Amino acid sequence: MTKDEAIQILSTRDAHGILCGYTSGVKEALDMAIEALSAESKTMEWIPVSERLPKRDEIVLVSYKTTDTVHMCKYLDDGIENPWWSYNDDCLAWNNVILAWMPLPEPYKGGE
Repeated sequence: MTKDEAIQILSTRDAHGILCGYTSGVKEALDMAIEALSAESKTMEWIPVSERLPKRDEIVLVSYKTTDTVHMCKYLDDGIENPWWSYNDDCLAWNNVILAWMPLPEPYKGGE
């Protein structure tokens, strides 16, 4: 089962009578699960650079066109025709090198 399928099933639980007789606490827990799955699905997907670019100075994960290497890069857009990505103080032209990007996950907060 995929996350999208789980979200769909959990979102339609009332229509199938799954919650009949359950307490409101269970409904609240299911609502939290739907919210968490939805948020994770949105933030942990690759976004093609042809579709959308990150905000200026945002640090993201990038995937290259020519290799399966992934790096953290800062997106630099100073209004020029071809915005740049910075990795370890090197600059890469995005349209020649970067295929897709994704936001960084939230930092680990131990025990949460």
